Amino acid sequence: MTLGAKLQNLRKQTGMSQETLAGQLGVSRQAVSRWELDISLPETENIIKLAKIFNVSFDYLLNEEITEISKSNDKKIEKTEKYNNVPLVTVCVLIAVAVAIAVLKFLPTMFILSAQFISAGFNTNLMSGAAVMALKFYTPIVAGMISILCLMIYIINKQKNK
Repeated sequence: MTLGAKLQNLRKQTGMSQETLAGQLGVSRQAVSRWELDISLPETENIIKLAKIFNVSFDYLLNEEITEISKSNDKKIEKTEKYNNVPLVTVCVLIAVAVAIAVLKFLPTMFILSAQFISAGFNTNLMSGAAVMALKFYTPIVAGMISILCLMIYIINKQKNK
């Protein structure tokens, strides 16, 4: 079902005329008519207004494969409840595990590069260009991951001590 057909159905279900809808949107009646006939499409701001006026989701309006009306407020409540039931500690543990796995993946490379850096007397001029580039690339990534890991551990401990 096209956007135009959906608009026409919604407008008729609510007993609204094209003129009334146009007035609420600040457009001409002809613009609403063109949308309903699929001659043109409303601008993004008008799609947002249409979703609010008819209390439907953007997905319903824009996705031609969706034919059942999905109320926008119902989806928001469902998503909010879904994510509010997940404890912060669980989220932090999952992030910490993912980051720890990533750090472990980079650790052997970092050890090798660190050993080369130390054996070169902390002088990058004595290292190969590829090793220097890898060292400059991996160091901030691993440092960032370790920082995130520490932050997640801190949050986990703080939440458990509550």
